[in-house]
Amino acid sequence: MAIRTLRRTRLDSRRETRLRKGIVAEMERPDDTSASAAGPVIYQEESRAPEHYTHWYVIWDQFDGVDGEDRSRVIMDAVEQVFGRAAALRVTTAMGLTPDDPVAQDIAGHSEAPTPVHGCASVAETRAKYGKTKRAHNTQGTGG
Repeated sequence: MAIRTLRRTRLDSRRETRLRKGIVAEMERPDDTSASAAGPVIYQEESRAPEHYTHWYVIWDQFDGVDGEDRSRVIMDAVEQVFGRAAALRVTTAMGLTPDDPVAQDIAGHSEAPTPVHGCASVAETRAKYGKTKRAHNTQGTGG
């Protein structure tokens, strides 16, 4: 058979918890506080379709060495924790990237880049739609 089996190691549960807590902390950070230089930069992009599907991009050097599937699961868990299950079910992309990743550089430097989560209206709207009352937060920078 020409198909080869790919075996990946699972993310250590302590590291997974640290990553999720870091993303949640950044999502929940109040507008009037500064971002941690070591924290993630988070982008949310909502579809223009009436279904309001969302894409989440988290750029963070702490993802170095973490499998893409684990990165996505951590982001999905954080979205569900902060915004609720209904919002998590509308996510079509949850992509964790390191700053050196070409996709991250494209997102951060693109003139039509997704809105940074911090302080953007769509996060507040997401919370309102799904019954969450926590305020959105500000990003350490848009990267471009």
